Amino acid sequence: MVTSMAVAHPDSPSHLGRRQWLAEEVLSWAGLDVCVLRIAAVFFENIATVHARSIREENIIRNSFGMAQVPWISGRDAAYLVVAALLKPERFEGEQVHYPVGVQLMDHTQIARIIGEHLGREIRYVPVNAQEWADELTALASSDPVGPVNMDMARHIAAVGAALASGKGPIRQPDPDELARLIGVEPLTFEDYLISETMSKRLV
Repeated sequence: MVTSMAVAHPDSPSHLGRRQWLAEEVLSWAGLDVCVLRIAAVFFENIATVHARSIREENIIRNSFGMAQVPWISGRDAAYLVVAALLKPERFEGEQVHYPVGVQLMDHTQIARIIGEHLGREIRYVPVNAQEWADELTALASSDPVGPVNMDMARHIAAVGAALASGKGPIRQPDPDELARLIGVEPLTFEDYLISETMSKRLV
């Protein structure tokens, strides 16, 4: 079983997407019978990982996604997909490569509004181009070499954001019913995730 990303493709806008696709091809060439889950959504956790500082210090979310509608999923539910693929393989029969769906479709203006309502202050979304955001993330990575943001992530997520902003829609539309069927529980919405203690502490 391989946990992958929706942008794993030979023509992916992300260098990590191209590398992931190649790694999956190598496993296939080796004759291995693998189940590949290219999760067709962005993690809620990315909001805190890449935007916590600007939310705390500037009340701003700034990135290259523009007004693109982005599919979202929680890390918990992505983990449940992996567990389901291992313990309930019949849910993923028929194809070697699967694109499990997210739970919600939201742009970053909506994300900022929901966070602002939760924190009790206005949070604004400010779109920037891919290079500006990559530079900001690179600076963030340099300021904390052992933190979750690194140079590869900076290039990857900025490229994915710019691709969605340019009009390339998500690989699949979110479907909470389909996701619930695959993972066996009700998936978390962004509102559910936001009220978790860990997320709240990182944004205030």
